[in-house]
Amino acid sequence: MSRHLPADLIDEVRERTDIVEIVSRYVRLARSGRRLRGLCPFHSEKTPSFYVDPEKQLFHCFGCRAGGNVFHFLMRIEHAPFGEVVRRLADELGIRVESVRTPEEERRLQQIRELQRALEIAAHFYSQLLFAEEGESARAYLKSRGLNAHVVRAFGLGYAPDGWHRLHHYLLDQGVREEVAIQAGLLGRGERGAYDWLRNRIVFPIVNVRGRVVGFGGRLLSGDGPKYLNTAESPVFSKRRQLYGLHLAKQHAAQSGRIVVVEGYMDVVALHRHGFGAAVATLGTALAREQALLLKRIVPEVVLAYDADAAGRAATLRGLELLEGEGLRVKVATLPEGHDPDSLVRDEGLDAFLQLIEASLPLVEYKINEALRGVDLNSVQGRMEATERLLPILASVSNPVGREGYIVQLAARLGVSVRSLQQAFEDYLAERETPPGAPGGAERLRHNLSRGRYTNRDLGAGKVFVRRRGAQGRDSPADPARWRERDLLRCLLEDPSKAGFVRGTLGDEPFSSAEYNKLFQWILAQGESAVTGESLLGRMDDPKLAELAGALLLGRESPPGPFEAYLEAVKEMSFRRQIAALEVKLTELMQQGVPNPAELVGLVEVYKDLRDRLRVPVNQRDPA
Repeated sequence: MSRHLPADLIDEVRERTDIVEIVSRYVRLARSGRRLRGLCPFHSEKTPSFYVDPEKQLFHCFGCRAGGNVFHFLMRIEHAPFGEVVRRLADELGIRVESVRTPEEERRLQQIRELQRALEIAAHFYSQLLFAEEGESARAYLKSRGLNAHVVRAFGLGYAPDGWHRLHHYLLDQGVREEVAIQAGLLGRGERGAYDWLRNRIVFPIVNVRGRVVGFGGRLLSGDGPKYLNTAESPVFSKRRQLYGLHLAKQHAAQSGRIVVVEGYMDVVALHRHGFGAAVATLGTALAREQALLLKRIVPEVVLAYDADAAGRAATLRGLELLEGEGLRVKVATLPEGHDPDSLVRDEGLDAFLQLIEASLPLVEYKINEALRGVDLNSVQGRMEATERLLPILASVSNPVGREGYIVQLAARLGVSVRSLQQAFEDYLAERETPPGAPGGAERLRHNLSRGRYTNRDLGAGKVFVRRRGAQGRDSPADPARWRERDLLRCLLEDPSKAGFVRGTLGDEPFSSAEYNKLFQWILAQGESAVTGESLLGRMDDPKLAELAGALLLGRESPPGPFEAYLEAVKEMSFRRQIAALEVKLTELMQQGVPNPAELVGLVEVYKDLRDRLRVPVNQRDPA
């Protein structure tokens, strides 16, 4: 439980917040029995393993083990501390929060408030100057790019004047401290002191998904310097975690289920001006995983529409791999040579762009086209080179029907037989899967693959696992001890008052894993609390403990047997572990030349006591 928020306040906020409504802001959920299911926003996956239980108001991912209640979901996805999440939800609900923050929390909150205020003041300054007399050249430039006042105001575009201290002095007049302005990236620092970072530029405010300005990009109007320049990263701004225009695009994308990623700020603005609102851009850098996760929370499909030059194609390939790895459906729109989205819609209209989007290629087909680019398919050497390039792409197709279809199509395109291409593909798989030097490995694997099957022997030696889905959501070795411990912890979550009895019987660390013992200590600290189950989980401000507790509570409706049975089973396993450890220790002592008699006698007494408590005769060996 948070030390700085009243327990009844935490309970009220949790009870009045619907986890389905909150999660749906980030994940597309679909009904699956009594629960809702979607692609996990916390790890890469193609098959949904992320579940939300409306009845219990819990979420759990059976892939990465993330889990908990609505507080823990927001803590993970927003990278925010527990208290901040509770306060934000309370604010949405209109619940007054009276609490005492730690000095560190207060300092961090004050820092963010100051940065946000400075950024908002700067956005107002740039916007006002654009429509002032000295912004005439900037307005003329925007007009030449086909932009009207409506779209300019929608994106909050502005003008940074060609001076070294215009914004600097304005911020000081508004009470913004110089250090805050520098930290926000609005000012630079040189030998002569602070100066305006953006000068003589069209300014593009960078707005996060909540609608707050977090940074700025600037397009040079004339003179020397980089064509585009962003403000520096800060505690509220990371280029890897933002996409330009996403705060507007998410509203349009909700209808189509698709977002188009372009390269430049002007591309986004121009598309919006011509009626296409579901476009975003990276911030002058390659697409990052954090940006892919942002997209994944909003849409299932992404279309890349980068420039058709070599740099654009390279960026497309990098983006494709990243987006696919996060479980998104990915397509590529091929722009005409010499065009970017901005110039295309200005020269040929929105319909031309929409036709490209509709004709966009799926990931595999785009990769195939790129692999065959520049290869002479009229020569034998060229066909051999093309085959070598295509084999890894075919191997990435997991669906056997799709893979077979591509093999047939490519055989015709290359001018070779389906049989020869299939043979080359099987040889490639055999070489990739067989360890170096393994005799006959390639032949055996090819034999099985050609028949569409494989055996455990093909996969190599390894531990035998029993395929079981547990509360933690992972396949695990058959381990009865682990399952009994889980059931006992479930009992304690449903009735924390029994934790003291467990400690009296088994000690402070009754479980075989550190994470179970940590959760047990937390439950024990709750004392004779009347709060149980999901309500108890709501007071956990440790996300790792919440994940574990949430997984246990979602594992099954309730422990199927009496508490005493689970305690007895865990006690027996705990004592047997201690006995086994003592046997090892006693053996080591007896192997010493002159064992310590006092230590030996003490260990034997403990050993006998444990045996007696287990009701196992001393001369009877533990079953293997």
